[in-house]
Amino acid sequence: QILFAAGNSGPGANTVSGYGNGKLVISVGATENMRPIDFDASDDYNQMVYFSSRGPTSYNSIKPDIVETGSYIYSTKSDDVAEADYPGLYNTLNLIDTDGDGIGDYGAMSGTSMACPAAAGDMALIRDYLVDIKGIAAPHSTLMKGLMIHGAEDMGLGYPSYDQGWGRVNVRDSINTEFPHVLQWYANAAGIGSGTYNVETNGLDAWVIDRTVPLKFTLNHWDAVGSGALTYDLDLVVTAPDGERFEGNAFKEAWSTSIAAPADWSKCAFPSWTGGAAYDWDTADDGGDDINNVEIVRIPANRVRLGQYKVEVVWKSSTARPFFIGMTGGFNASL
Repeated sequence: QILFAAGNSGPGANTVSGYGNGKLVISVGATENMRPIDFDASDDYNQMVYFSSRGPTSYNSIKPDIVETGSYIYSTKSDDVAEADYPGLYNTLNLIDTDGDGIGDYGAMSGTSMACPAAAGDMALIRDYLVDIKGIAAPHSTLMKGLMIHGAEDMGLGYPSYDQGWGRVNVRDSINTEFPHVLQWYANAAGIGSGTYNVETNGLDAWVIDRTVPLKFTLNHWDAVGSGALTYDLDLVVTAPDGERFEGNAFKEAWSTSIAAPADWSKCAFPSWTGGAAYDWDTADDGGDDINNVEIVRIPANRVRLGQYKVEVVWKSSTARPFFIGMTGGFNASL
């Protein structure tokens, strides 16, 4: 899986740069660090760093994909860089200079180029888990990207978001959530070239037995390399035991809003605290998001229903390509 820094041209819209706009890569934005004693711009890890580039892309998809810490990251400093050009770090009173050459050994730097290596380290942990624990010798990038995005957490900006994307990386929630949250996932290497795929086909259990925690469902599917409109299109549809129907990426006030029938995205809007603009990503009016190859359904605990949920991946166009489906919630813990 390849990760790219989103860029440092924010906070304006449409500023994610270059390869960070690719559909198959992970574009990484930057959040503030938590070093309030040292730096004013590093005192709230639930806040985006002002310079972090924002989406959407030129084809209106969500970018960045995720965010990681990117302000005032401490790292080693080369002796080839003059102290005047890049000041070193101090302890209480003195420059940290173990070799006594007058040049600091450590420095602090900011940028999505700091956030991206951190996210790459997160991805290495996810891959190690898949290889060493799950026994998958060569995990597909669709699986790795899907798990990273599925475990990401909202920083309070809500969804959809062109600032945080799908949220701040949380490796634990990507691989081993805390009880009573139950994580299940499946990577379909063959994909589907027609019809509908039900998650229970491969043993996932969408029976909810605990409604004290929210539900989250994530679809990540393969597409043509590069940026631009989708070539291969799959959609995520989740139906509650009482018949309430949700489509991937159809949100209102940060949570999924019910879509009673395909082609009706009239209720969808960005969170009111970010402007509340209406949006309709079902551009073909045929049901489902026609723009993004990552789709998410989030249902708050107070709207969760006990019983059997139906979770489907619906084929929309072109030939079969791999996809990942992830689910977290109060599912049957005996799994």
